[in-house]
Amino acid sequence: MKTTKIQNWVDVSELSNSDVPDNVYDWLTPAAYKLSDGIRRTYETFELVRISEGIGRLTEYEKQYLRGEYAYIRQIFLLGDEHPQVYARTVVPLKMYTAYKSLFDELGDKPIGENLLYNNPGITRSPFAISMFNMAHLPFMAYSPEGRFARRQEYILSLPIWNRQSVFKLLDLPFALITESFLPTIKKLKN
Repeated sequence: MKTTKIQNWVDVSELSNSDVPDNVYDWLTPAAYKLSDGIRRTYETFELVRISEGIGRLTEYEKQYLRGEYAYIRQIFLLGDEHPQVYARTVVPLKMYTAYKSLFDELGDKPIGENLLYNNPGITRSPFAISMFNMAHLPFMAYSPEGRFARRQEYILSLPIWNRQSVFKLLDLPFALITESFLPTIKKLKN
């Protein structure tokens, strides 16, 4: 895989250990199926920080998975030892968001997986799709409260970012598209 501006996604089964930096590989696979659990095992502290949430416009890419122009979009950082390790973007069709609005509104600073997805037997998850692109192409690079999370140095913008995504379905209807981006400083996953 080459670093590119285009999100070329491949099935996780096509990924080989030699394609990916050692500290990132296990995070992209089912070994880190529940991402928040993996961060809790790997770091002393875990925290979820919401960047934004609300109704927003789907990207052209996201429209391949979800119908419509708009969706509920939640963007977060998962912090390990007080530093961002993962950026995640969750996109939920408006019909699903409306039907489960109270559950989404109660999430607050809790992970969506362990609070809405994994404990619902009607929800299934697709296999992971994997991609790599430059850090400059991540939406959070525009977000920098007091410089806490993003710095604009050229070398940071050019760093390769590995990503995984999956579609969650509720009774065969798309419930959420979740994309998780692993920042270059992430530690190797502890088992």
